[in-house]
Amino acid sequence: MRKILEPPLAARAAKLASPEEVARLEEIYARQREKIGRGQNAIEEDSEFHYTLATAARNRVVLRVVDVLMDLLQESRERSLQVPGRLEKSLQGHRRILDAIKQHEPGAAAIAMQRHLGEIEDILLKSQPEG
Repeated sequence: MRKILEPPLAARAAKLASPEEVARLEEIYARQREKIGRGQNAIEEDSEFHYTLATAARNRVVLRVVDVLMDLLQESRERSLQVPGRLEKSLQGHRRILDAIKQHEPGAAAIAMQRHLGEIEDILLKSQPEG
């Protein structure tokens, strides 16, 4: 579901994000990077980054869907962020997405989000016990 919703949201945010919203994403990214650098989890920042991006897309209907999804996926997101390498990959993905939004490049933002979600999916699949 996220692969369907989030790339177009990132593209829309690249078109519509205000300087204040871009600054907010930068601030969230900086907090996430600092926490990861200290060996702490950055679950709150990960969720906040995706939510702020959805807000910058300025689509109230989709934002409500994102609200529901964030609530439904909170527990699995918390577990997935414990997987080794997941936080660092998430941070790298957020940087690419943020760079595309800052440059107001919708296509690049959508591709960066698609790549980000694909990388996270790969990490999670590899962490599952076989059987």
